[in-house]
Amino acid sequence: MGWGTGTTVQDSTLLTELQVKADPTEYQTTRQPTTKITVTIAAAAAAYHAGDIVGAVVDLTPMGRANGGGGYITGAVLTDYALQSIAGEAWLSSVTPAGAPADNAAWTMTDNDDAVGVIPFNTYYASALNSVSNGAIPNGSMPFVCEGGDQSLFLAFVTRGTPTYIANGLILTLFYVQD
Repeated sequence: MGWGTGTTVQDSTLLTELQVKADPTEYQTTRQPTTKITVTIAAAAAAYHAGDIVGAVVDLTPMGRANGGGGYITGAVLTDYALQSIAGEAWLSSVTPAGAPADNAAWTMTDNDDAVGVIPFNTYYASALNSVSNGAIPNGSMPFVCEGGDQSLFLAFVTRGTPTYIANGLILTLFYVQD
């Protein structure tokens, strides 16, 4: 296959489209706009154990451009106002996790068929007012499809340490591109 006028190459990992012109040194890239959603994880002012869910499952709406839509999560930032800086994970699923435990109970996910993925938060950068962690997105992006006829994904934040958070002191921001 040769390169030439009008040839289009798509890289689904980066969501970038490259169009090659008659002159191979002239090209144009277009990128889908990035969107963000910021949610407060309703942590209690209490001590947690490793493996506990923090707060309740959070409905992330709208993630899809339309009902049943999808896209790619490209970044995640967790802000911890209690300065606990404890490793944790954002568990994402395409439907409300069946049998999700209450706040401060051991996390279990009974139906992994609906799992979108897990974003770990390990390294934190602290200031006088908060600590911030950039989540590690596997392979640079995490594809998702909103199931159940809506535009939602569902988030459960699970701690991997023994933090004592302040009420509503965890803020998660996801960056994503919609299909």
